[in-house]
Amino acid sequence: MPDPLFSDAVAALGMKVAMSSDDDLLGFQMNLEAALAEEELLTDATVEHATGPSRITAQAELVRTANTLTQVPELLYRVWQRVCYHEFQATSLDMGPKFAELRFMTASTPHLGLAGSMRIGGPQYEKLYRKKR
Repeated sequence: MPDPLFSDAVAALGMKVAMSSDDDLLGFQMNLEAALAEEELLTDATVEHATGPSRITAQAELVRTANTLTQVPELLYRVWQRVCYHEFQATSLDMGPKFAELRFMTASTPHLGLAGSMRIGGPQYEKLYRKKR
């Protein structure tokens, strides 16, 4: 279940930060695609523009060689640190039975920011979640 505090923060800050578009959004998308591709525990990664409060959505599957759920938040935050704007960032992580979702907002200036999410799921994730590993 998404964190309501995070949703409130994104709504409040979103009014003060212009969401990126065009080349800025495309650049972030390309950086996110590259960061996800570097992760050996992920496969079938896709990154897309979305409408509404989440401007970028990414999803990938956990590979069969992953052996613990603790690897999921570690890799999500590792990817996030490669792509976020370090001037401002906020995240919220939810680990559910079908996927883990890292929701984010980041900004570099009042004129450059974005929000979105990254989801990691797939058969191996669901298996590890069921086994509470």
